[in-house]
Amino acid sequence: MQKRQMDAPPAMPNPLGLDARMLATGPAAQLMWVNLPPNGGIPAHPATMVVDFVILAGSGLALEAGAEEPVTTGDLLRFEPGIAHGFRAGAEGMRLLAIKHAALA
Repeated sequence: MQKRQMDAPPAMPNPLGLDARMLATGPAAQLMWVNLPPNGGIPAHPATMVVDFVILAGSGLALEAGAEEPVTTGDLLRFEPGIAHGFRAGAEGMRLLAIKHAALA
């Protein structure tokens, strides 16, 4: 067993200046979390892999292909490769767990 705190890995440099941390990475999958500040967001962008998100805390909007969907703590979302997706946090911010992986056959 390996154990560590979610905040233990260093923040990853990114163009948006977000607090994003890689928890695990391998040839077929990545596990990371992102902490969005109040009213902060991730602009819509396409992914090269399937991306599953769990909303760990907070609420806001999920963006997909120009549409917006309210999300809150406990919601699970899946975005398919090539589909533009992003997030906009509400007034309390939002913490996301992202699981990027290859599509299953």
